[in-house]
Parts: sequence; C-alpha cells; structure tokens
Amino acid sequence: MAAATFRIVVAHRWPNDGPDDGRTYAQIARNVLEQHVYSHETEAPFVPSLIRLPGYPLFLAGIYSVFGHTNNGVVRIVQALIDTGTCALVALLAFYWQPDGGRKRATMFVALALAAVCPFTTIYAATILTEVPTTFLVMAMLLAVTLAYRTGDWKRALSFWMGAGLLGGLAVLFRPDSGLFAFAVGLTLGVTGLIRIKGEWRNTLVWGTVFSMAFVLVLVPWTIRNAIVTGDFIPVETNGIYNLYDDNTFVEGERRVRQEAVMRSQPTLAQQRDMAVRMALRGIARQPDAFVEKAWRNLLHLVRPDGLQLLLVVEEPMPAWRDAALFFLDDLIVLPAVVLFAVFLVAGRPSPERGLIAVWTAYYLLMVVVLFHNEIRYRSTLLPFALAGAAGGWALLARREGSPWRVRLALVLGGGLAALVVAPYVGPAGRAVRSLPALTAMRQAVEKGDALSARRRMQDVDLEHRGDPTSRQAQGRQSAQKTKMG
Repeated sequence: MAAATFRIVVAHRWPNDGPDDGRTYAQIARNVLEQHVYSHETEAPFVPSLIRLPGYPLFLAGIYSVFGHTNNGVVRIVQALIDTGTCALVALLAFYWQPDGGRKRATMFVALALAAVCPFTTIYAATILTEVPTTFLVMAMLLAVTLAYRTGDWKRALSFWMGAGLLGGLAVLFRPDSGLFAFAVGLTLGVTGLIRIKGEWRNTLVWGTVFSMAFVLVLVPWTIRNAIVTGDFIPVETNGIYNLYDDNTFVEGERRVRQEAVMRSQPTLAQQRDMAVRMALRGIARQPDAFVEKAWRNLLHLVRPDGLQLLLVVEEPMPAWRDAALFFLDDLIVLPAVVLFAVFLVAGRPSPERGLIAVWTAYYLLMVVVLFHNEIRYRSTLLPFALAGAAGGWALLARREGSPWRVRLALVLGGGLAALVVAPYVGPAGRAVRSLPALTAMRQAVEKGDALSARRRMQDVDLEHRGDPTSRQAQGRQSAQKTKMG
C-alpha cells in the first residue's frame, strides 16, 4: 500500500512530458485510434513507422480509447500501479533466491522495502516511456523461469516455460533490448541441461523449445507487418543497427556526413544495415583506445549517483527535500545495492537462478556498456534485479556464509566501483560546503533588499570558485538578479 501511494503521488504531483520519445509514442497511439495507421507522423500522408515497437503505443492507445485521447494522467496512474506490482515481483524473487529457508521472509521484506522506497524506478511512472511496463514484464518472466526450475511437476514446469516465453516476447515488443533477457534464459537453460544428470537433457530440450516457440509466437505478427510494409525481413526494428554504428564509428564532421550519405545510398534496408555494421566494426578496429574509453565511461555512467550529480554538477533548481530524497533514497540505496549484488553474484550459493542472473547481467552490460551507449534511465531494467540480488547478498553477509575469499573479492570489486563513481563528487561537495556561509549571507541580504551586499557576496563566491563548473554560482546570480528586479 505504501509503495502504491508513493508512486501515485509522484505520478500525480510531478508528471513529466519532457522526453521526445514520450511524445512519439503518444503520437503513434493517437494515429492508431484516429487515422487507423501505425505512424509517428503528425500530418498526412502518415507513412507507416518502423522506428518504434508496437507494445507501448498500443498500451497507450488502449488507455486513450477508454479515458480519452492524450489522457496521460490516467496512463501515469496505471503505470504507478504496474510499478507497485514490480515491487512485489522483486520481493518474490528475493524470497525464492534465498536458499536458507529460515531467512526467506526476512530477505523478501528487505527487497520489498528497497524496491518500494527507491525513487529511481518510481519516477518513470510519471513519464510516458516504456520503462515501467517493460520492467514488470521482464521481472514476471524471470519469476516464471524461477518457478519452472523449482517445481517438481513436469506439466507445471512446461506451463511456466511457456508463460516465460510469452512474457519475454511481450517485453521485446515494448523495448527491443529485452531480448537480452530471453537470450540469457535460453543460454542458462542450455548450460544447466548439459551439467544435470543423465536424462535431464530431454526435459531441457522440450522446455527450451516451448520457451522459444512462445517467445517467437508473440513477435510473428509484427515481423509479418514489417515484411508487408518494407518488403524486408525485420523481426523487431532497425534502430539497433544504427545505434551500433552511431556508438562505434568514432568519426565526426564531414567524414561522418559522408559515411551516412553512403549508407543512405544503399538500395535496400538490408544493405544499409550491412554497411552500418561494417562501418562500426571498422571504427572499433581503427580506434580501439576510443572504444575502451567509451566502455569505461559507460560503466561509470550506469552506476552514477544521480542525486549527487543533480545537486553538485547539474545544480538543478529543486527544493532541498527533493535533493535529500534523491541522495538518501536513491544514491544510498543504489550504491550499497551494487556492492551487495556483487556479493550475491560472486559468493552466493550456486543455483540455476543465480546463474541466470549472472549470465543476463554480463550480457546486458556487454550491450549497454561495451557495444552501445547508455542513458541513466537504462538502469531501470537492471535495478530491480540488483535489489532482489542485493537482499540475497545482505542475507549472505548477515549469516557469514559463502567462501570467505569470494566474499572479500565481491566486496573489493563492488566497493571499488562505488568508490570510483563517488570520487568525482568529493571536490565539488567540499567547494559547495565552503560556499555555504557566503550564500547564506547573500540570501539574508536578498531578504533585506540589500542589492549591493548581495552582489558583493556573489562576487566573493565567484572569486573563490572561478572556473569551477560545479560551484554554486548559479544560485548566487539568481538571488542577486531577483533583488535587482525587485
């Protein structure tokens, strides 16, 4: 109830219509309802679109058809309830992943508490983006896989594998990178089938076939539609290939313009994709140092403490309570979760579920860190898994279980990564603290209407932090300008 209330309040009080992707999804949904065509165009001739998958636009269209076109308020409330369901799935996964029967309930409640209060996932309920339903579907798929491994009944296992495949296919229709989860499931199923006792490989083959067929079944109608529209075989979408090129060509300016012109000049979409892949591979081969640097920056960006970033670097004008909420409920949850998740992965008791999470995490990081790029919102799909795993890591440390050297290795790796991403904010934090007396005096001068004193205090801050982009100069200038206008 608390998780649902928190998300509904956030969705209602702080709606966010800013992302361009959200406007594109809404436009497609409106065109489906009003023009009866799947297109992102805002005016005729409404050319059929290939740039967005149909899951989220059709999700919006379903809500719009009942509650009115562009009624994003209802969309946000629905997403708040879906995200609450994701919190419950996180708790259930933590329960099943905990091998110690005596600590299952405690681990479940820890995971539920972490997921319920974490604002990072909550804020996406207020946006018109795919994160909320995608994360719910992926978590539900993983729960189905977990239950399939745990049930002793062959028919029930078959049903769970079929459900997992259907959920995985639906997740891909919302976001194409969800296919990474399905790949990880298939890989884990194959590996566990090979190492199990003789005779189990037959069950593994049947389950893998059922999972794959259910997964593909969901995608077939969209693939047929793409073939009819383009005459080309496009199982999901084409943006991924362009992103591979865009993230790995490492050229700019005129050379970049020429490369893109060459790609567009290819007579078919298939040839354009082939050319994009060749140029991406050539960029990696010619500039391996830039490729490695990109991957390292992506890794640090993915686990960046967003509260500190907004407070000390971006200096986004927000009330103090929101800065505090982001720091205490986001940064102080995400960073320890990284460490505890590492403990779960490295030192946890071997199991198919742990193997699945390890494979998927490695594969996901390979995609969004090494090969492509990432935005801070991309970790919304990883974070629920990390929270469930972090609860298992916490239980392992609390009972002092696991191999001591593995536990120490996990703590060093996770703690080292957390330290690396926090280190850049130490200097800005110190400078911000030193500027507080001058800013306090300036604020008092503003309240008294003393513009001259406010300007002098602002100049003191400027002189101390000149050239420092992370200083609090913006606040000073805004306060002085307010006095001047008054």
